Amino acid sequence: MAEEILGKSVQQLKKERTIAKSSFTRQAKFISRGASSMLQVELKEEFTKLSDCFRKMLDANDDYRIGLEADIKTEDEDGGLDELQEADIDKSVKEGETKLEEIRDIVQTNLWSKYGGSELPVAILEAEKANDKAADVPVESANLEGYEVHLVLLDKRIKEAISAMSTWERWIPVELKDELGGRVKDLRASYYRLELRKAEFATARTINEQGTGVKLLPQPATFTPINQGASEEPEEETVPQTLPEQKVAEEDSATPAQLELETRARERGPLCAGNTKLGNFPSRGTNKSFSIESILSRNEDETRSSSCRNGSMCGFCAESPAAVKDEEKNENEEKIEDEEKNDDEEKDKNEDEEKIEEEEKIEDKNEDEEKNEDKDKIKEKKEEEEKEEEEKNEDKEKNEDEEKNEGAG
Repeated sequence: MAEEILGKSVQQLKKERTIAKSSFTRQAKFISRGASSMLQVELKEEFTKLSDCFRKMLDANDDYRIGLEADIKTEDEDGGLDELQEADIDKSVKEGETKLEEIRDIVQTNLWSKYGGSELPVAILEAEKANDKAADVPVESANLEGYEVHLVLLDKRIKEAISAMSTWERWIPVELKDELGGRVKDLRASYYRLELRKAEFATARTINEQGTGVKLLPQPATFTPINQGASEEPEEETVPQTLPEQKVAEEDSATPAQLELETRARERGPLCAGNTKLGNFPSRGTNKSFSIESILSRNEDETRSSSCRNGSMCGFCAESPAAVKDEEKNENEEKIEDEEKNDDEEKDKNEDEEKIEEEEKIEDKNEDEEKNEDKDKIKEKKEEEEKEEEEKNEDKEKNEDEEKNEGAG
């Protein structure tokens, strides 16, 4: 019995198989409809879910087969599945494999055309360029350190190409797989040859030192940054120094208010303590327009910058009404898209449930018809047996009557 082996009846196993088939079909429809708008991560995740559904469907199909065989063997030890049952089980497996391969082609086309088709060939091409540059370095005494830099860069590019190859190996089209894999293998072999070439540079260095008698100091192999020339920190401004005579003349021409303000500023230190690059307070020789008006304007600038940071006084910091409207519009569009997706999923579920019910009804009808046919056959056999028995009885009676008549004569 199936219940003794699997703990479930054949009807339960059949229902579980139908549910697994419907979930697999639903996931396949979802991917085929939205594959063109999915991102790289989404495509891979959804295909992984489809593979899991396919595996569950195969497991349910195998359990159903085992349950059927167990029930048949309880009635007849030598019995097995009939042709209809075998065909039904094999059909489920073949349909699932065909659908999985179809969806895999869709996912592969989208992944390779959008992402892999540019990422992997570019990584291999960059490694090939680095390989050519390292191979073109002439064997000279002065090029030893530079050649080591090229080898380090080449090793980095080859590792990037190998990593990209392992990421996209599953989704590479069949016609390109051998070509791209061969290029990566050639790069690795070329790197080993170029690494052995370092001995030639070391030999050239030794010969040069012996000939000239001057030993060259080894210099560290360093990379040149891409944004060389664009320094991250601005250069400090140099404040021009004033001559003592000019200083005395300026002090004589300064007003009492300016002298008092400068004395206070020297006692306090720099105006902005957070800016370490301003240095000491500038003298009158560097900024002759220093006055009360400049201090007031600087205070106004500071209040404006603080209000801008708080987001209360600066119009650039606050969101404009147009931006708010755009955000609301985008949110509404996303909600509408989510509702449409939910409606589509509900429709798919309802359709799948209706199909499941129809399939179960059809299978039940077929079983009932087969049972009725078996009953009719059994009835016919019984009727034939009864007729044969009646004929035998009649023959016996006739024989007895004949024997009686012969005895009386």
